[in-house]
Amino acid sequence: MNSKEFPVKINNIKYNQNYSLFVLATSRGYKIFSTNSLEQVHEETNKVSELRDISLAMTYYISNLVFFVGKKSNENLSQKELILFDDFSQEKISSLNQKRKIS
Repeated sequence: MNSKEFPVKINNIKYNQNYSLFVLATSRGYKIFSTNSLEQVHEETNKVSELRDISLAMTYYISNLVFFVGKKSNENLSQKELILFDDFSQEKISSLNQKRKIS
């Protein structure tokens, strides 16, 4: 849902390793699209929207694994933590904390 009351801002766009998908890191989580059809290939869920402002997001090939990093304005996700998320089960699998912010 994108409206004037709740606009979605795109923070970053990344391709997966074989360029078959691209991921938008947004102000309301992430969105995954097919490069060929430009259709969204994952269901937008409340859980993903609740991630809020993400600075970077990327899939692992054509799998359900999504890596992402929070944006400075995000109170729940750190710029120093790389999160591995399962898009199918909508659960955090693991994370990697760094001393410096990830860009």
